[in-house]
Amino acid sequence: MRRQISKAKGQRYHAKERALERYGLVLTCAVYREWVKLIQSHKATFVSRTSCRLTKFIVHWQGQDFPVVYDSVRKTIVTVLPKEALESTEFTSPTQESK
Repeated sequence: MRRQISKAKGQRYHAKERALERYGLVLTCAVYREWVKLIQSHKATFVSRTSCRLTKFIVHWQGQDFPVVYDSVRKTIVTVLPKEALESTEFTSPTQESK
């Protein structure tokens, strides 16, 4: 019988898979923890709150921007969104829209 993993572990696994698929980035445990710390210390750019527990951020890491969804209840990154998400109006700051 297969043992089920916790929701938090599933979210971490999904985020790591999406980072590899969408950016070719191997999201190691150390880098993953660093991204979570950036979000928790308000060093990532807040974008929007999608629900009571899910929030979108842009993580600035090694000269590149990564749009992510963060679960504030489980303190995990749920997914890494594709580059196209950065171009959507939701991820564009008001100063960039006016240009």
